[in-house]
Amino acid sequence: MKIKYLFAALLLWSLAPSLNAQIPVFHLDKPLYVTGDILRYRLYLPPAFSGQDVALKTALVDAGGEPVGAFHQQTGGATALDGYLKLPYDLRSQVYHLLVLGTGQESRKKIKLAEILVPVYNDLGEESPPAAGPIPETGAMAEQLQVTIEQSGGPFQKQEEIPVQVRVTDRNGQSVPADLSVSVIDAGLFGGRSNGLSTPVSSTPAPANDLSDRMYLNGRITDELGRPRAEISFGAYVHDLGETIIGETDASGDFALELPTLTGSADIQFVDLRNDSLRVVLDDGIELSPTPPIPFNEKIESYLKWSRSRKVIYQLYNTLEMNLEQTLPERRPKPVEPDQRIVPSEYTAFKDMATFFTEVSTPLKFRIGKEGNLIAQMFNPNPRMRAFYQGTPIFLVDGKMTRDVDFVQQLELSRIDTIDLYFDFLNLNRYFGKVGSNGIAVLKTSIPNLQVPQPDENSIFRIDGLLASAREPASDQATDRRPDFRSNLYWNPTLPAANGTAGLRFTQSDDLGTFLIRVVARTADGRTGTAVQTYEVQW
Repeated sequence: MKIKYLFAALLLWSLAPSLNAQIPVFHLDKPLYVTGDILRYRLYLPPAFSGQDVALKTALVDAGGEPVGAFHQQTGGATALDGYLKLPYDLRSQVYHLLVLGTGQESRKKIKLAEILVPVYNDLGEESPPAAGPIPETGAMAEQLQVTIEQSGGPFQKQEEIPVQVRVTDRNGQSVPADLSVSVIDAGLFGGRSNGLSTPVSSTPAPANDLSDRMYLNGRITDELGRPRAEISFGAYVHDLGETIIGETDASGDFALELPTLTGSADIQFVDLRNDSLRVVLDDGIELSPTPPIPFNEKIESYLKWSRSRKVIYQLYNTLEMNLEQTLPERRPKPVEPDQRIVPSEYTAFKDMATFFTEVSTPLKFRIGKEGNLIAQMFNPNPRMRAFYQGTPIFLVDGKMTRDVDFVQQLELSRIDTIDLYFDFLNLNRYFGKVGSNGIAVLKTSIPNLQVPQPDENSIFRIDGLLASAREPASDQATDRRPDFRSNLYWNPTLPAANGTAGLRFTQSDDLGTFLIRVVARTADGRTGTAVQTYEVQW
């Protein structure tokens, strides 16, 4: 039997149809998620983004604005991007906010290009079921394309290969070349509603040429009392890259720090150039839309019970239902040659660091100050200078910066492998910029999980760079006879329909019941159409 379904309406979170051409829209691989899932999507940008390279930040945050995950992408002139986020297992059941942010070319402030709402459920049984909330209303949007999904055969059986044909035509019935994104899911995921595309609940239309192609980290700097550190220069060190960045705050203490090219996550540490205290808060300055109650009904409750059972089954086989293998480029910090390298093990044992640097002839000296405190200074031996730098040098201990001389003094010499000293002004400026204005001492130790003093630890943040490429690992179900239960049977965000037609095949899981195919088609000039079709799987 040949089944054809054609859906002419998009079921959306809701936004005025007249804005559809000016705002980004999402095709999520599923309309709702459970903890441990991988959230995957195709982002369709307005046609005006064509040919414009723009840096976008995608972030998933909770109702209070706390981040769950984030990454950056360069559009490279494209009008569609696909991305993914791994959802932690310890998330609470609530509606989360998925944001797409640009950065103003002139202001360097974040601009909310799109915000959609994503229900995430904790199915591990550690929470009480959420209060029954209403299913969000869906709106309709006029389509410019007709999309037809065709299947031969059916009903199908588990583990059967299922062929699908997709045809895209305009309103006159003429075939139209288009790019497709396709998802095949358990129909129970709908929980009483259907989403083809998700339109933003909030957005700020912005011309693509007004947006920057650089990645920026936004936030503010205050003193310990919360007063803005206005119009100051500060340093930031990205350990994995060995790069030092200099930034500035404005009259409100806000900053926009341009990030180096970075794929994946890395630690960044902020440091005041004058040895004053600083408190850093990372903040994109984005106001969230109201968070509705999380949808909950009998269908969703039934799906969550089955999802929990699947987790138990996969745990028995020591594997995961959903997993991705990331490909991260090798990070090679910029090579830096120290002015002097010291290997403490090559010297007679000393009782402490201060004694070592007093007795061993090096440009770094420890001494007792007038107030009885321990002071460290770096000597500049340049014949034209031959003087100590005025301020305290920075100690870079296992990649973490500190000026706390007492902390360094207490380190066990026997646990320090090497000490690299940078005291030549030209080298300091070349490698560390203004951060190295009083000298740098790089200590590598054998101390596991070394912690610098708390004020310095508080200035270290995990930042997100470009999204790493990823793939699903090959399945070994046939080898270990593991059951095949998946809420998402197929996801392809980039299926071309060069002549208006495209074919695909996927293998049905061991699940039985009703399943749903969703297709979104988009042409180069921004015309969009969708189709949804169900099919049955029986014994």
